[in-house]
Amino acid sequence: MNREHSIDIDNEIAEACLSTFESFVKKCPKEITPYVEKILELSENLISYDPNYTYDENEDANMEGEADEGGWGSEFEDDEGVQEDDDDTSWKVRRSAIKTIDSIISARPELLRTLYQRYAKSLVNRFKERDANVKCDVLITF
Repeated sequence: MNREHSIDIDNEIAEACLSTFESFVKKCPKEITPYVEKILELSENLISYDPNYTYDENEDANMEGEADEGGWGSEFEDDEGVQEDDDDTSWKVRRSAIKTIDSIISARPELLRTLYQRYAKSLVNRFKERDANVKCDVLITF
């Protein structure tokens, strides 16, 4: 078994687990209450899981520097933060994590203020998401 196949299987397992948590939260919100905190922590960590892409924290500073140099760079330059992502399945993990957070918000409206205070910043940080489907789910959840 090759490394890419192994990573895809890991992503599928993580997606399935998160989808199961989402189903538990939707179908039996009272019974899952003791586990909600751990599920939220796990989901918060996984919404930024993107092993094939490096998000540049100083992206705005780089854009300003490029503008001063007289352009946006060559159209023949490689994308610096991107590796081959044609077969990248990590977006499924991020999307499932966001949907799990959304299901907790929907199932437990009495926790909305607490959830907003603790997780809004993490969701706002995901507005930079590169996958359009995941980005839509981030916006919906926010």
